[in-house]
Amino acid sequence: MSSTNLDQISAAQKANADAYVALIRSTFDGVEKIAELNLSAAREFLNTSVETTQSLMGAKDLKEATELQTSLAQPNLSKLTEYYRKLYELITETQKDVTGIMEEHYNSLSQRAASAIETSSSKAPLGGDVMAAAMKTLMGASTQAFENFTKLSKQITEITEGGVTAGSVTAKAARSTAKKA
Repeated sequence: MSSTNLDQISAAQKANADAYVALIRSTFDGVEKIAELNLSAAREFLNTSVETTQSLMGAKDLKEATELQTSLAQPNLSKLTEYYRKLYELITETQKDVTGIMEEHYNSLSQRAASAIETSSSKAPLGGDVMAAAMKTLMGASTQAFENFTKLSKQITEITEGGVTAGSVTAKAARSTAKKA
């Protein structure tokens, strides 16, 4: 194996390792943010539960307890809606980061592969152009598949965003209706 091939293999391994580390960091950052959100939500739930229990224990009759429970349910619905909105935002942010890293790495890999195919085909013996054409076709199909995957991922994100938005609107409408009742 020539020194050029070893250098190319070494550079490819380094690029793969760098991409892998970037993916791990991005994913870990996302998981860390979600853990912080969950811890905060658990703390808020505990505090709210204690306050609700104390308020209900202070009720003098069933009617007052029912009114208290109804009035305390409104803020809890708002908090739950806000929690899921933040969770969705964190997941979407992490997904976009990971997809960006994958796209960047794939594009770099594709460029290096195309360059290697060109270099190999120019040095190949007679008939080598058929192999180069087959490799180019394979790279084209691979690129198309990756682009389709990326488009699908973005479409799923957009659909989910629409669902979250619709859910927020429905929750707000439910709170508004409940306040009027």
